[in-house]
Amino acid sequence: MVEIKAFPGLRYDPQRFPDLAAVLCPPYDVISPEADLEYRRSSDHNIIHLEIPRPDPQDVPRETGDGDKYARAAATLDRWLKEGVLLPEEPPAIYLHRHHFHHRGKRFNRRGLMAAVRLEEWEKRVVIPHEATGTSAKNDRLRLIRATRANISPILAFYDDPGGQISSLLEQKERERPTAFALERQGEGHELWAITDPHLIRGIAEGLGPLPLYIADGHHRYETALNFRNEQRGTGTTGDDASNFVLMTLVDARDPGLVVLPVHRLVRGIPPDVLKGFKEWLGTLFEIETYPLADPDPGEDFESFCAGKMARGGPDPVLGLLGLEAGAFFVLKGRRKASARMMPRGGSAIYRRQDVCLLQHLVVENMLGSPREGVDLAYTHSAQDAQDRLWAGEYQLAFLLSPMDVSVIKQVADGGERLPGKSTYFYPKLPTGLALHRLVGEQ
Repeated sequence: MVEIKAFPGLRYDPQRFPDLAAVLCPPYDVISPEADLEYRRSSDHNIIHLEIPRPDPQDVPRETGDGDKYARAAATLDRWLKEGVLLPEEPPAIYLHRHHFHHRGKRFNRRGLMAAVRLEEWEKRVVIPHEATGTSAKNDRLRLIRATRANISPILAFYDDPGGQISSLLEQKERERPTAFALERQGEGHELWAITDPHLIRGIAEGLGPLPLYIADGHHRYETALNFRNEQRGTGTTGDDASNFVLMTLVDARDPGLVVLPVHRLVRGIPPDVLKGFKEWLGTLFEIETYPLADPDPGEDFESFCAGKMARGGPDPVLGLLGLEAGAFFVLKGRRKASARMMPRGGSAIYRRQDVCLLQHLVVENMLGSPREGVDLAYTHSAQDAQDRLWAGEYQLAFLLSPMDVSVIKQVADGGERLPGKSTYFYPKLPTGLALHRLVGEQ
């Protein structure tokens, strides 16, 4: 059973920060160096100072060689609390979050519920992953949690509530005036309601109890929270200690604002001998269609051009490919029998039919031999960005994918399987800074 609790969220003082736009930022893993600088310039109190702390040049370098930036984040958090920049919610609350954004000319509103969620091991199938993870990001996030004893940014998860019970409860709260908001900035805006009514909280908690939570974005942070909880168990904490919970924003799987974008792969460092025979090798596994990269039809952008050519006519995987020949866009349609023998054994039918799985196991691992010395992968959710980086000479090839439906992600996860890392991009990322969860005392 899923267990959620209200928590005394640390929020920016509404008197000093009536509009939160200047103090919010996305999570750490999508902030470019240019955006990093912009957020820091927007306010001395922007949450990026906690989310991605910088070492002070005056600090004595530690074993990482970057100074004790994690200690600096902890000191900044303590200072903001003493100065009243951040204030603890009283009484404790769960939060309704309305995320307004635009995507491809359309306006969306995503409704999320921010709460403290009890941590459970993956094996219990209460909180369920859908992607594989690496280790480097988890090490960084663990050091930040140890220092600050706080969840700075929420994890995004979705639940399947066919009857809409949770949505109907949240709609009641939306009729009230928001507790906090951020005016639209770069196409995104936010409204936040603090829910403190014990009866409403109980109704939401009971409705969510039997519904598994599927991690959408934040696998690294969830596993980091598990590791921190396990560390704390040796210090005499109880089951109600805040370290047993993690900050999450929960969204109904049927919410129109739960937008999933594909994550395209860019490749460089491919040896000349491999690249020379690459098209011929692809022909043994795929039916190849070639389209000239002429100007798209009037009103059609490059994203629409690629998506239209890659539209599936059946259940078999389809990939897009740029860079193999100048001025050409290739569509690769999987040959089921040829590709099946090269896929990992034991994978389900739904797993084998996913574009990203075919690309990972047949092309990236098999033909390109990645990871191997010299072969380098990068990721983008924009086909136009992929083409621009190829034209700039940064990469040799770009493999384009189609977006995955939330129902398919759920099917794969329900089967106990994990998609390759960076298979999905839930757009847009949740903001960091609406409310922080302190990992001290009882929840």
